[in-house]
This record gives sequence, C-alpha cells and structure tokens, in this order.
Amino acid sequence: MADPQNTRPLEIEFGKVRAFSSADINSLGLARGWSHAEEAHIWNDGYDVELLIAARPPRMPVVIRVGGEPYITQTHKFQDMTLFANGFRLGFWHHSYRDSVTMSAVVEPEQWIVRKANGLLRMVWHIPTSIKPSEIGEGRDDRLLGFCFRSIEISEAA
Repeated sequence: MADPQNTRPLEIEFGKVRAFSSADINSLGLARGWSHAEEAHIWNDGYDVELLIAARPPRMPVVIRVGGEPYITQTHKFQDMTLFANGFRLGFWHHSYRDSVTMSAVVEPEQWIVRKANGLLRMVWHIPTSIKPSEIGEGRDDRLLGFCFRSIEISEAA
C-alpha cells in the first residue's frame, strides 16, 4: 500500500476512539500491509500490518485498545496475533472464535520515541495465520486476511 518512509502518522488524542474506516482513519498512518479502507473497517492484507501513531508524549503508561474481528472459518479455526510497538513486544492473542474482540496492551512512556513535541509509535501486528479466502473455498477474495480492524483507542492507564 503506502511507503512506510513517507506515511503521515495518525494523530491520536488520548481517550478518543478512532474508527478504522473510510470516514475516519482512511489511510492515515497505514504504512504497510493494509487493504483499502471500507465503510466500517479495514482488513490486513499480509502477515504484518504497520500503523504509525503520533500523540503527545505520555508521562505515565497508556493502554492501547484495538477492536475488530478475527478471520475464522470452518476450515481455518484460529488466528494468532502479536503486537509490537517501536520494537517492544506488547501482547499476543490466540483467537479461536469469529466474534468481536478488544485487544488491550500497555505501553510504557519509555517505549515511545519522542521527536519535538510528539510521541511516536510504530505499531506492527504480526498475523502469521492470515490466509486468502480463495484458497479455502470462501469466495474469490485473494487478499491475505487475518483480522478486520474496526477501532483504536489510546488512554492513560488507571
């Protein structure tokens, strides 16, 4: 999709939910591995998806919450996901149900890169069990799907 070196970061305000959709995030911050933005979600299209985030540098730990739905079918029974931010492993999830989920992970202040007045996060979700629906008899979709991203929120940890 986009060139990671030239991708403009998605600016996040703490406590505000952003939608992975054509009406909100669209392509902001989507550096690589993403499908096109749809009305209410954005799928991954590859084993790794990269999102660039800019926010005010936090002084305390923050929690990232990402909502969506794993791609699970009768023949593809689970989806594994690992989240990294600026090289730090933040979390691992093993999804075995096709249902809405919210994944949460804590980011410590020292895990952010601080440049000028911005805190920056290069977030990468590694989704090694992504699969093309066309390869398992689920239509003609040739994208490499693993997770349908719907929302993201970053808020200060309690």
